[in-house]
Amino acid sequence: MDAHQTEPDVSRPPAPWFQPLLRCPADRGKLQLDGPVLRCGSCGTEFPVVQGRPVLIDDETSLFSRSEFLEGRHDAPGGERRNARIRSMLRRLLPSTDANLKAGQSYRLLSSLLTEINPRARVLMVGAGDGGTGASPLTAGNTFELLRSDVFVGPSVDLVCDAHALPFEDGSFDGVVIQAVLEHLIDPARCVAEIHRVLRPDGLVFAETPFMQQVHMGAYDFTRYTVVGHRRLFRQFERIDDGACCGPGMALAWAWRYFLCSFTRGPTTHRIATAIARLTSFWLVWFDRFLIDRPAAQDAASGVYFIGRRATTPIADREIVASYRGAIGH
Repeated sequence: MDAHQTEPDVSRPPAPWFQPLLRCPADRGKLQLDGPVLRCGSCGTEFPVVQGRPVLIDDETSLFSRSEFLEGRHDAPGGERRNARIRSMLRRLLPSTDANLKAGQSYRLLSSLLTEINPRARVLMVGAGDGGTGASPLTAGNTFELLRSDVFVGPSVDLVCDAHALPFEDGSFDGVVIQAVLEHLIDPARCVAEIHRVLRPDGLVFAETPFMQQVHMGAYDFTRYTVVGHRRLFRQFERIDDGACCGPGMALAWAWRYFLCSFTRGPTTHRIATAIARLTSFWLVWFDRFLIDRPAAQDAASGVYFIGRRATTPIADREIVASYRGAIGH
């Protein structure tokens, strides 16, 4: 065996409650645990179980491949781990220019609505490997049955999958959360269609996506949405709440940081520019507490959110355009 290869681990098989819901991401055939793999009963494709987490990736359609996880390429190289530690230290020592002012409120509303549907609601958290900002109303205690998915193996990840092809039976979940993920997907509309498919008829979705933010995660950053554009993305859902979750102060602070970083040529000068930017612009996010609910803030928001209920008929584009509540043209 290659020195960098990780042997499949079946010491922690998938949790019993969601194992029957699993389906092949290629043809949605039923999966059966067969030694160190999950095997599709329809097409025969084998999916590894790495560190106790099923890796349900369709190599034919995904940017990722199952072999990456078997070879340990889901683990960050030593240099990346060191850079991550440095970034973590800077986050602790320097004032923050991030301020999500709506996440906690949104999670409380989602939790309340889920309880009305099912006190033991089943919730899929897509791209939740590092947890979620403000998610404690949903994750605290054992109220809900949570399943966390991502495209890497980590201590908080229950299952590895590509959000473009969610490996679950139709109508499997009462709720789906997708927070700060859609911008990293090549085809967000396909992912939202998958969310619609795996939700029960009255299921709920909560999404947060950047609007006025610069590139992060490098090549894996594709898309931005206005509040209205985000609403159209979720046009197959009845609106419960939406708007700006991160305000114009945060957008301006990010713009200043990326402006300074544009002059840098390497990681050291980049970190210095980042530190200077945060020390000189952190106060801008304080304004967002006063601005976040103002109509004009939607036109300059750093991030937007949507909470909705699964519907059978998509909302018309005319209604979506009429839903604009910003200040431009008023």
